[in-house]
Amino acid sequence: MRARRADQPPLEALREALLEALRRRDPSTGLNDNPETVAFLRLITGTESLAARLMRYTSRGVETLAEALREAGFDPLTARLAAAQVIVVQRELLAINHAGLAGGQSAEDRYPEAVRATNHAFDLLRDGLAA
Repeated sequence: MRARRADQPPLEALREALLEALRRRDPSTGLNDNPETVAFLRLITGTESLAARLMRYTSRGVETLAEALREAGFDPLTARLAAAQVIVVQRELLAINHAGLAGGQSAEDRYPEAVRATNHAFDLLRDGLAA
């Protein structure tokens, strides 16, 4: 977000970064079918104490993104609300991708749908539910 082009809106920079992470099969996207990565995600999501830790980690992500959005010129309330929405969307996209892999899809097979879902999610963030 902080490294975005001057003419690039923050939301588009975040979309672009997530699409690039999907392309690289970054484990943070849930689209990495390395058996160790799938097992690790399954462990985190299936263990109550680890899932709670993940929620605390997510709240730090909201804080970090909100700070970056404030630095980009957003007022504090808008920055906080937008950051919360983006982080929740990213978490849900990860969960959807992970569920696909846990259900037997390969990362390669899941990739087109992951890209479509990411674009859809960011369109919703940009346009709201009225679109």
